[in-house]
Amino acid sequence: MNPISLSQPWRIVGYNSLVRTSMPRNASALQFLMRKNVRHNSFNAPAQTTATEHNQILNAQRTARPLSPFTIYQPQLTSIMSIFHRVTGAGLGVVFYGGAIAYALSGPIGLEFNSDSIVASVANLPSAIKYIGKFSLAFPFTYHSFNGIRHLIWDVGGALSLKGVYRTGYVVVGLSVLSAAGLAAL
Repeated sequence: MNPISLSQPWRIVGYNSLVRTSMPRNASALQFLMRKNVRHNSFNAPAQTTATEHNQILNAQRTARPLSPFTIYQPQLTSIMSIFHRVTGAGLGVVFYGGAIAYALSGPIGLEFNSDSIVASVANLPSAIKYIGKFSLAFPFTYHSFNGIRHLIWDVGGALSLKGVYRTGYVVVGLSVLSAAGLAAL
């Protein structure tokens, strides 16, 4: 079938010239889309396949398909920061609500979970352990806060270019580490 005749139905419908000029290059796709007696056989299957053979072919294709985008895509700064933003948000929520519930239930249950007991138990720890513990608590908070500001900047239309996204990403990571280190040093 000649490509000119393939684009004729599209001219009748009235599609623009861009579509009409791309149709000769995509003749096989057009045949598939218009279902013009085209038989696509997967895995060189015979022309006459039954429903069970067709299902077997589909199942074989599905098992060859990757299960996760992590096996396909290379990790990038933007994807890692997005995942970490969600993790820190969920972690901060769990710590906040878990601490509030533990504090509220400590009296009725009989646990010693109040400010005085927490300060007394932390006071006996070595300085390095205190610093690591404070940094571990401060970093998710500072990262989630600065990355939230970054998202607000995106919401108003700023720094949406690829260069701007990476620049703000590095700024967020740098500010988060510096501010967490400063908070842990207090």
